[in-house]
Amino acid sequence: MDRNFKIIASDKDAAGFAAVLADPRFAVIEAHPQPGAFGRAYYPAVHGDNHRDYSFAVEWRDEPRVVVLCSVVDGILGMHGIPARIFVENNLDAEVLKAAMKHAFAHIDEIVVAANVQEVVISEPATPVLSPVGEACLSRGAKADVTLIGMVDIQAGPAVWKKSLRKSFQQLINWGRKNFAIGYVNADNFSQEAFDRFRHFHAHVAGRVTRPIESWNAMAESVKNGRGEVIVGEIAGKLTAAALFIDGAVTSLYMTAIYDRDSEDPLAHYIIWHGMERAHLRGMKDMELGPIHQLGMTDAKQFNIGFFKRGFVTRMDSNLDWRWRVKSAGRGE
Repeated sequence: MDRNFKIIASDKDAAGFAAVLADPRFAVIEAHPQPGAFGRAYYPAVHGDNHRDYSFAVEWRDEPRVVVLCSVVDGILGMHGIPARIFVENNLDAEVLKAAMKHAFAHIDEIVVAANVQEVVISEPATPVLSPVGEACLSRGAKADVTLIGMVDIQAGPAVWKKSLRKSFQQLINWGRKNFAIGYVNADNFSQEAFDRFRHFHAHVAGRVTRPIESWNAMAESVKNGRGEVIVGEIAGKLTAAALFIDGAVTSLYMTAIYDRDSEDPLAHYIIWHGMERAHLRGMKDMELGPIHQLGMTDAKQFNIGFFKRGFVTRMDSNLDWRWRVKSAGRGE
């Protein structure tokens, strides 16, 4: 291996890797909550002892050039249970990038062997030309699936949102605006009691506790620190809807929501729309509503959830999710 290259692994040099994450060249990592500080606190809390972080950086000439955010959960190398992400320094020389990617994937191969990984999943934005990430994945026998992500251009404002809004949604949004008594849990008025009301409502409607308390604590901490808020909606004094939006530096994430299943009223439409309005006030650039599943690619419930969210989106981003099974030697099959 070229001695100009060096691996800074989070599991071996936590302080060194933390310094890489703080490097302004990789500020894009904090743009979205999932790879950012929120994700690094929340997802390990969800998975508990079943989660092992193997994130690392590739240095060239003592400067970080590539960051790979990855962890192993249930024998799958991804990022906190979702696909792993790779970040590259802007305007990196093509030959240096090619060599850095070679070192990055060689280290991924080492992790595969050391952690007894059965499958690797890496996501990257789709591009017209196969990227160095794609080339490395393809050489390991990977298959690429297209994932569509529903996005709202928050910065553009309501006039632009309405142009993309599904026509039938406008009257349902108006209904919510008229009938909901809206409240907030955020940094300005945070109390654990108010946040716990949201948590208990979630468990009540779901019929079970869906997340460990440590993960709820991570969400509460993010809200308390001004990186998002909970919107709660009451009708006739009864809590009937609540949604949590988590902010990165650029993107707000529609993180989780719960709606009274006994109600036949259109509860979600205004809550999401108002979440967009509130993100606009907080200065967010855009909002992710989540995956928009293709017909036949998932079960009917997930497809319908995505179809509903599609009624709000102003654009759909496309990612390539590279996936390959691993042989015992650490190479793809």
